[in-house]
Amino acid sequence: MQQPAQTRPGTGWAWKVYAAVFAVSIIAYLASLLSPYSFLYIYYHVLIAFNDRYSTLYILAIISSVVNILNLVPLFLYVFRISWQPALIWRVLFILRVASDLAGHSYEFKTIQSMLLTDFLLGLVALFPLGSFLIPSYIAGFKYAFMHTEIFSQPHPGKQKPSR
Repeated sequence: MQQPAQTRPGTGWAWKVYAAVFAVSIIAYLASLLSPYSFLYIYYHVLIAFNDRYSTLYILAIISSVVNILNLVPLFLYVFRISWQPALIWRVLFILRVASDLAGHSYEFKTIQSMLLTDFLLGLVALFPLGSFLIPSYIAGFKYAFMHTEIFSQPHPGKQKPSR
């Protein structure tokens, strides 16, 4: 009886489901930034109505969203174990993602900040699902960018030639 092929970490069905759900959420986030009927759009445009300088926050949010969409490429490449392009591209894209996520989420930062100031425990509880949803994408992006050679230099356990 033939044993089923083992998959390396990141190639299981859970990663594939996660990548699909994450992609939909990232695309929906950009759509909500651009839709005049969404809370995000209203938040940024009310700020801009008070001071034009707040348009920088809105632009940073859009840039962050676009960078996150671009980072879906290495996420799916990691999930499906496809080696494509030099690792330098993915490293730059990963660093851009970290920087844009830190700078481009004014609405989320202010929401969490207000929760922490109003009810510290509520703020911590709100951080948990957010962190647990984002962390796997950062892990996959980091591994694909900075551990690219280690991932693809090892033979796939299910594809090894039988020893004679």
